This record gives sequence, C-alpha cells and structure tokens, in this order.
Amino acid sequence: MASPGRFNTIHCDLHCPLCNAKILTGIGFRIGSLENKQYKIGDKINWSQQPTRPEKRPANGNVITLGHFNCDNPRCSSWQDCYPNIQNAKITIKEDKIVDIAICTGVDQEDFAILEPQQ
Repeated sequence: MASPGRFNTIHCDLHCPLCNAKILTGIGFRIGSLENKQYKIGDKINWSQQPTRPEKRPANGNVITLGHFNCDNPRCSSWQDCYPNIQNAKITIKEDKIVDIAICTGVDQEDFAILEPQQ
C-alpha cells in the first residue's frame, strides 16, 4: 500500500477558469513510483521503484487520475477559497506517457482518485 504522504508533481501552464489568468503550477498526483518525482507533459511515468500506485502497472500503462494544484494568482478573487471547484485536474496517461491535463470543476471524487481503469 502506498504511503499517503508520497506523491509526484507535473509542472505545466494552466488557465484559471474563474479569472482566466495563465498560471505555471505544479499538480500533485499519485500514479507510478511515488518518489516525489517532477514530471512535465510528454514524460513517461516511472514504475520501477516501490511503492507504486496502483500496486501494479495498469494494462498498456493507461491511466486517468485526478491531481490537485493551487492557483498561484493572488489577484484572482477566488484565490483563497476556490477549493475544490478549480483545484482538481484530470491527468491522462497513455502507454505510460503523460498526454493531457484538464482542469476539472465541481469534482466530487476522493483525493487522487483513479478514474480509469476502475479499481
């Protein structure tokens, strides 16, 4: 079982859906080897070190999961109270490669939920 305090981070640009500011942010997520590794879109997920989440690499290395980020634009009127409405991102991984990140609004899922494959 993966330790709850361990995660990885994807660094990317996002647009806040409330203020439309472009922000460079780090999105915390819990997929692959949980080693506090820094990723960007296009990188391949590492599965070689334990602990991993899920415990076994999914078939073909395909995963869709939720990650969490902080909007770093203090001028945004929602900056301090936007959680959970805009601080969730859907991360799509295909063949172990991070291919897409999309902000999710109004998400009602557990922290770091794995959306596909179903657990």
